[in-house]
Amino acid sequence: MHIEIVTPKGAVLKTEADEITVPGVLGELGLFPGHIPIITALDVGEFTVKKGHTVNRYVVDGGFLEIAHDRVNVITETAVPVDTLDVDDLRNKRAVADEEMRSSINAAPAEAEAKVKALRRYEIMVGIAERSRQ
Repeated sequence: MHIEIVTPKGAVLKTEADEITVPGVLGELGLFPGHIPIITALDVGEFTVKKGHTVNRYVVDGGFLEIAHDRVNVITETAVPVDTLDVDDLRNKRAVADEEMRSSINAAPAEAEAKVKALRRYEIMVGIAERSRQ
């Protein structure tokens, strides 16, 4: 199946795949050629593309996925190859997000929710980066 991942900065990936695994908002999805057409929302998490014995892993920051006729289109805010993640930088960003979340206790609900989401995003990214280094 053909897959394309697009961010606001442009196409991140255009390739063929035998299998992809994506972080859906309701859980992880495995997609194979011949999959029924769907459109689904993505969560922050690891997006895996397999072709033969080659596996490419990306971190996506939410978005949407559409699959139809063996074409997978992904629109996401960011898609970063896992092997390029800087664990120390992500840990620092997680610490900043944690402090900002804690200091938003008197903030408006929408602002506090955004801080919680930012912290969750960095926690997930740190976990993926750490696992990739093992």
